[in-house]
Amino acid sequence: MNSTTGERPFTLHAVPLPAALPDTVGNGTVAMASLGFEHFKDLVGQSITVIGANAATPFIVSEAEENPKSQYFGQKRMPFHLILRGPLHIALNGYHFDLRHPQLGILPYMMLSRTITYPDQPPGAYYQIVFN
Repeated sequence: MNSTTGERPFTLHAVPLPAALPDTVGNGTVAMASLGFEHFKDLVGQSITVIGANAATPFIVSEAEENPKSQYFGQKRMPFHLILRGPLHIALNGYHFDLRHPQLGILPYMMLSRTITYPDQPPGAYYQIVFN
């Protein structure tokens, strides 16, 4: 049991690579290849569900930011990243998870990487997703 939160530790297992990734999300309204910063910028502060092979848990979108210095010639979208804040008692076993949001639907096989926490941030486990 976590002495700070009183929660029992839990491990969320990564999802397996699907046989085929869908071409669209959001009930077929958005092409995966055109998914961009504009689809995420208004989600800061909202809940997004991280889905593992064994369970699902809500995380908070704590940051969405474009990375213009990372863009290269001919790239179809401006690179951007999301920072998600999850509960401290949840450990991610692996890197790839599905995400679910009411407007976007299910985003399959997203890579979440643990990132640092700054002292002025709310307590939690922080993960980054990079879209190039």
